[in-house]
Amino acid sequence: MSGKLQIHFAPDMPPAAVEVVSPDLQTVGRVWASPGASAEIDVPSEASFLRVHMPSGQIVTLHDPGNLDRRIDLGALVEHTQRRPTRVAPSVSKSDVEAAPDISAARIRDAQAMGGSGAAAPPPKLANDVQVQLMTSKRHLLAIARTVGTGAVDVPSGTQLMEPLDLKVTTHDGQLGVRLPGLLSAVRVSTSEMSDGLRVVAIRVRTTNREADALGSYISRGDLHSAAAMTPWADRAEQLLFGKMDDPFAAALGAYLLLRLRRFDLMRAWARNLAHGWPALADGSVIWAWQQIHQRGSEPEIRDYLMRAANAGLPVFTEGLKLLNDGLRLLGSWGSEVQRKLNTAAGIVLWDSPFTASIRVAEDGSVGHVRFEVGYGLAW
Repeated sequence: MSGKLQIHFAPDMPPAAVEVVSPDLQTVGRVWASPGASAEIDVPSEASFLRVHMPSGQIVTLHDPGNLDRRIDLGALVEHTQRRPTRVAPSVSKSDVEAAPDISAARIRDAQAMGGSGAAAPPPKLANDVQVQLMTSKRHLLAIARTVGTGAVDVPSGTQLMEPLDLKVTTHDGQLGVRLPGLLSAVRVSTSEMSDGLRVVAIRVRTTNREADALGSYISRGDLHSAAAMTPWADRAEQLLFGKMDDPFAAALGAYLLLRLRRFDLMRAWARNLAHGWPALADGSVIWAWQQIHQRGSEPEIRDYLMRAANAGLPVFTEGLKLLNDGLRLLGSWGSEVQRKLNTAAGIVLWDSPFTASIRVAEDGSVGHVRFEVGYGLAW
């Protein structure tokens, strides 16, 4: 029997996309739900079921035939995750986050506060350790941490800065640089050894905005199901962009979503304001340039904002680096030269990372036996 399906998200749930599927496996609706929110979908049968597309990349199927009033909480998702296998995005491994090794072997010490000289002596380097430095874009050192062998370390990262941060992770045989939002909640670096001797270094990040983290995770994976669910969420993305003075990084993610949805009516000229209000955040200039490309703006203005972005340093989000490269490619030989310099500065980019991340290679052109993975830590 058909009816209206009520979906309620418990307060302990992370933001997620929910797909409503009929018994004949047809998608009848997609909704974007935040913690404590509700949604209503017309369904052809009480046997319709739900697919929850988690920001971590997992897809959890929930069956409750005959019930048109569904409540989704974290306990139900954990139960169904343990009961049946789910797809996990390789760049955002839930097990890496929730089952990180004991950090008793880690040594953490605070570094100089912002405003210092930035010239702190690093801890003694061992052959099998991982050293982590967090600094502002102006190279002021905020924190240093280190893990020895396999383990995990929580980097002191409760920052409230309206500028990008740079995270540098150094191992015996490779170095990774990651550009991060200044409004951080937590950063965890964990290391593990594979049977073939490969070392995996996983960096998991949380900002102060859970919705922005979920949105950034979906965008970085190109999750089309979740993107479709976000279409009615465009108003919330507009609010993120409008609230750029409180959180310019969340504003950039909201603008990236609206750019993908081609909702220029909701974007207005706020991306331009973001570019001018936060010149160190290259993402704002990239977004405004691409809004002008789609709306057939003037080439001089597009060129100007792409140059602003290139001069501001690497964008915080990989989406911005991709768009910056694509935009420069459209501008002929002039753009190609700027793009060449940009790619030289970027190095070897981890394109599956939500944040711009690049590897510095050794003199022989290799990165040794290490693999870096960067993602959101939504599951902690």
